[in-house]
Amino acid sequence: MALTEYTGATDYVANLDDLPNDEGGLTADELKAVFDRYGTEFKAWFNETHIPEAEAEFAAMEGDISEAEGRLSVAEGDISGLAARKLSANMDVYVSSSGSDTTGDGTSGNPYKTIGKALSVSPGDLNGYGLYIYIAAGTYAENVSVEKTGTVSLRGASGAAVTLNGTLRAGHQATILRIDSIHMTINAASATGVTVDNRAALIVTAPLTVNSGAGKTAVWAIYDSCLFVGDGGTLTVNNAGYALSVNHSSRAFIENIAGSGNTNGLIAERGGVITYNSFTLSATTPRATSSGGRIYAGAQTSIPNY
Repeated sequence: MALTEYTGATDYVANLDDLPNDEGGLTADELKAVFDRYGTEFKAWFNETHIPEAEAEFAAMEGDISEAEGRLSVAEGDISGLAARKLSANMDVYVSSSGSDTTGDGTSGNPYKTIGKALSVSPGDLNGYGLYIYIAAGTYAENVSVEKTGTVSLRGASGAAVTLNGTLRAGHQATILRIDSIHMTINAASATGVTVDNRAALIVTAPLTVNSGAGKTAVWAIYDSCLFVGDGGTLTVNNAGYALSVNHSSRAFIENIAGSGNTNGLIAERGGVITYNSFTLSATTPRATSSGGRIYAGAQTSIPNY
């Protein structure tokens, strides 16, 4: 509601002639009334029009504020409830590129459309149980970041081709992210394709292909994190500036590493350690270490191979 403006005259005194009390002019009482007129009219407008309108406006604003505070309280309750909620059993969530994040419910018959949605409906603390996200074959354009206290498994039909046009990150010190059964391909030409940081762990037991870009790191393990690619899993990296970089006391075991078109292959630095069995990775500089980094080919001994 717009407040009414004061439009009364304010120039009664200014409009008097030079000698308002001269012969035939105003009496003393009439002159005094001219000086009092503006104040009287303004007082009546202020008390009878402006104050009631202002009080009504403030009352409406207080109602809006009260409603907003109520909504905020509900939202904070929802957030707090999700944070406090813990799993009491294993949780299965289904995702399909033909699903819906709006009308889907995460069941096999009505899946979500994105992996991010599947992660968002689960609590932060998995309470010792597993979160299993079953991904149908297809292409998913999203950046996936997993920050859960517990184990999250990305699964699907055995050998299902799942393409992620984006990035994948395990970034919580209590997170264990597993890629099982599906054959995941990650396309991230302008960013790090796979990141494991903040004491998280990534376990891959199926083929994982990362197509990176010139000057970019395809797979990066940093800050006391762990990367394991084994039990039949193969890491294939193509066209990266750095195929695999392990540093800041992180560890990586790669059963098989392959790929082509890379500038740098394995990089271990700042206390990072890489151990591998089979190496068919094509790179201009296949291996490099610095600042206490170590690379072992085959069984790890006290003397690194590189």
